[in-house]
Amino acid sequence: MPTPSATLKAHPASPTATLTPSPIAATKVVAPTPSPTPKPARAKLAPNPLKIRFIVPRKGAAYVDDQEVGQVGAKSVQALGNLTVVVEVTDSASEVDKIELFVDGKLRATGTASPFSWRWPTAKEASGLHELRVRATDRAGNERAVRRMVATLAR
Repeated sequence: MPTPSATLKAHPASPTATLTPSPIAATKVVAPTPSPTPKPARAKLAPNPLKIRFIVPRKGAAYVDDQEVGQVGAKSVQALGNLTVVVEVTDSASEVDKIELFVDGKLRATGTASPFSWRWPTAKEASGLHELRVRATDRAGNERAVRRMVATLAR
């Protein structure tokens, strides 16, 4: 970068001096063109080998005391009386280590064998919509959870 300069001229008859700046030559600064940054490669995760499938209750079905009595055409399930929940848990790469069943976030049953079943006395629940969730873990540490919404009805 050029440095500014100036010329100092003194007048012999005057006690003052005049400072005259010299012109500065401008130099064009060109920023380097950034090279395109490659995007980092996304790590490909191995697919989770755990699979969970509700056998009972089936989506959209209505149950009275463990018997399927029809379809309600909804995404949830309707239940009156006892409902035996049956789930199938499979793992293509490891052994199933633990199966947990929750109702509205509260642990109700655990097991290790598939098919896993638990008899749910729905009459003891408040009437309304409940979340039934099954979480499975395998010996390799993989985890998967599925849920089914169940509307319980009072007698």
